[in-house]
Amino acid sequence: MEKELIVYSNGSCNFCIKIIEWIVKKKVANVAVLKKIKNYNVEGIPFTLSIDKKSGNKEEIVGIQIDKIENLLFKS
Repeated sequence: MEKELIVYSNGSCNFCIKIIEWIVKKKVANVAVLKKIKNYNVEGIPFTLSIDKKSGNKEEIVGIQIDKIENLLFKS
C-alpha cells in the first residue's frame, strides 16, 4: 500500500470505533490510533489523515467519511 492512515480518536467515540472497525475489516495496514490532534487544529473526531508515501501529499478527513477514505486508498 502506498498510503498511510492515521486515525485520531478516543475510546468512547462511536464514530471513531466505526472508522477503526472498517479499517481493520478492509485490512488496511499502518493504522496508528492517537488521542492528540493539536497539530491539525481540528475540533472533532474521528480525524483521519491519509498520507501518500510517494508524494507526501496529505488529505484530512473529519468525521466518518468511509466513502472518501475508500476512494483515497483504493481508487487513486
